[in-house]
Amino acid sequence: MVWFLEEHSGDEQIISPESFVDEEPNEQTDDQWVCAACQCTVAWASAACSVTGQHTHRFMNPHGFVFDILCFREVLDCRDEGPPSTEHSWFPGFAWTITQCGGCGAQLGWAFESDAAPRFWGLIENRIARVDAPSSPPI
Repeated sequence: MVWFLEEHSGDEQIISPESFVDEEPNEQTDDQWVCAACQCTVAWASAACSVTGQHTHRFMNPHGFVFDILCFREVLDCRDEGPPSTEHSWFPGFAWTITQCGGCGAQLGWAFESDAAPRFWGLIENRIARVDAPSSPPI
């Protein structure tokens, strides 16, 4: 069973995994996302992507915990923990694996994979922080 907290129109359509991950948004920036616990860089802002038309999603797991996640097509210094599972997947057709910070081991979110679509990561919004790119020194 999938637990969605996102609003849906009722006229939902089946989305094939092939059309699930969209390359948008593709910010052209050097800003980065870091682990909120240890400040380890975990993603470039330019690696943000949309899944089912959105970069940000809100879901509830079967235990009643609500997660706001941000989607990325690539992560840095993260590791996957455990075997992939399709049980209770928030994205139909995708298996999930827990993703941890490579620096401190905190759970940052999940990797989602499918044979029919590119792999992506959903990182928990309150476990990562956006850091602006350093500004250039004055000339």
